[in-house]
Amino acid sequence: MTFDTYKKRLGQRLLELRGRAELTQVEVAAKAKLTRQHLQRLEHGNCNPKLETLFELARVYGVRVAEIVDL
Repeated sequence: MTFDTYKKRLGQRLLELRGRAELTQVEVAAKAKLTRQHLQRLEHGNCNPKLETLFELARVYGVRVAEIVDL
């Protein structure tokens, strides 16, 4: 798997988690201290998230970071 493929899968996982949580991008971004635009880029696999960002998203979704990145 290439890194670009991994980023796309990671984005899909983040989108799936947000859907399960029934939250909007605006709500998740506020809770995770991100901009909505940054969250959108993450969900589309267009950027590489920092560990701190993954930690905050895991906190918002109530999962472990490993559950986000283990694809």
